[in-house]
Amino acid sequence: MSCICCLAIIGKKNNPLFLKVYKSSEAEDPLKYHYIAHTALDIVEEKINNRKTTNTQNDMYLGLLFPTEIYKVFGYITNSDVKFLLIIAGDDYQQTDRDSEIRSLFQQLHSLYIDCISNPFYTFGEKIESLQFAISARSLVQGYNQQQTNNPVRKSKRF
Repeated sequence: MSCICCLAIIGKKNNPLFLKVYKSSEAEDPLKYHYIAHTALDIVEEKINNRKTTNTQNDMYLGLLFPTEIYKVFGYITNSDVKFLLIIAGDDYQQTDRDSEIRSLFQQLHSLYIDCISNPFYTFGEKIESLQFAISARSLVQGYNQQQTNNPVRKSKRF
C-alpha cells in the first residue's frame, strides 16, 4: 500500500511556501521530508530544462522525479514556476496504474492553491498560512490514502 507522507509547495525562488507531513512515526525526523523535497528541486530543474529543449512545456505534471528505498517523489509545476511535490511511501507503486490518480491529485491541489492565492490578503511568494488551504489539502491527501488502502495495486506473479 502506498500513502502520501508529505506535500511540499515550493515557490519560484525555491522557497518553501507550504510543507506538511501527513504520515510519520514519532521516531522519524520531520526534517527528513524537507531534505527530500529540497533534493527533488535539482531534478525538477533538470526536467524543466529538458522540456524546454524538446518543446513539451504544455504538461505541468512532471511525473516520478526519483525513487528511494522507502519513498517516491512526484512533481508538478505551475506556469508561474511554483513547484508541487508529493512524497509517497510504499513499495507497491506501479507507475502506469497510479499516474492518472497522482496527476488528478496535483490538479486538485493546484486548484486549491489558486483559490488560496486569489485571497486579496495573501502576498504572492509568502508562506501559505491559510487554515482553509491546510484543511482542504489534508482532505485530498486523506482521500488519496484511503483510496490506496481500499484499492491496492496487485503485483503480478510470474511463474
